[in-house]
Amino acid sequence: MATLLLAGCRKTQKPDEDPLYQAGMWSDTIQKLHSLDVSDTEITEILKAHQAGFSDDDCVEVVRLARGRKKTFNDGDAIAGLLHVGVSEPNVLALGRLDQLGPWAADLQGIRLAGYSDQVVMAVARRRAAGLATVSGTSLVELKNTGVSEQQVLAQIDRGLSDEQAGQMIAEHQHAEMPRGFVRKASSKHHQ
Repeated sequence: MATLLLAGCRKTQKPDEDPLYQAGMWSDTIQKLHSLDVSDTEITEILKAHQAGFSDDDCVEVVRLARGRKKTFNDGDAIAGLLHVGVSEPNVLALGRLDQLGPWAADLQGIRLAGYSDQVVMAVARRRAAGLATVSGTSLVELKNTGVSEQQVLAQIDRGLSDEQAGQMIAEHQHAEMPRGFVRKASSKHHQ
């Protein structure tokens, strides 16, 4: 009988919402999160996103998105990281709607850190979300160093730019930049 009572108590135990109040979230936001039955772990993730600048409404929305996918919300670090590298809040929320926050967030952060705009980040994310092949952040960083413009990169992404194609473009650029036989000829004349 005592075991049964303990089991019942555990079920009614609610998560600690005090950190949400302490973080400055509005009471109605906390009530919405409560209605979504957030766990202590999820509250920790929500706080990461909120403290990085994610609005109350958007915090509720990403938890709702997770619930719609029958998942636990665990993208606080991803949201914070994207906000810290300058991805706009509406685009971070759009990434959440595309289900592109999880494993891809670091790659998307790299794209932004390389100096590309949110437009490139979103173009890559939309292709991934649609299950279409697309270029990785690493290849885009290397491509940026070749002097290809952002508009050219966007056009290539829309055409399905792959890592292999980006590698070919990078190799062509490097080949074009290599000095031609002039240095070799000059040194061979010097020895004659």
